[in-house]
Amino acid sequence: MAIALAGGNERTEPAEPDPVPGLYAEFAQYLPPGGSMGIQLDVADLLTRAGFIDVTHTSTEVCLEVPDAQTYWDWTLTHGSRAFVDDLPSDRRAEFHDRMLTQLSSQKVITLQRAAALWTARLPL
Repeated sequence: MAIALAGGNERTEPAEPDPVPGLYAEFAQYLPPGGSMGIQLDVADLLTRAGFIDVTHTSTEVCLEVPDAQTYWDWTLTHGSRAFVDDLPSDRRAEFHDRMLTQLSSQKVITLQRAAALWTARLPL
């Protein structure tokens, strides 16, 4: 699979694996039940019930090289991952932060690698 990089370039793999998804998996056990992470949505069902047809799902993967671990952390707090971080108990939040920075600081090239879901649908004529 080709991975889109900032600037329109592509490559098949990031320079180094992103260790952060493993941290999310490890720390998910500390999230409170009913926290702000919410429940997983059935997007296809929601679109269909709203009257859309020809509902399709495509996945894409995006990589963005960042200059340092702090930039990666700052990016983490700009989107949905912030809810994950905010829901962690304060001691686990601090540990999550410190471990993320430590793991990323050991990498020569820090790459944000994330999958994204792209949904398309149309209203009937």
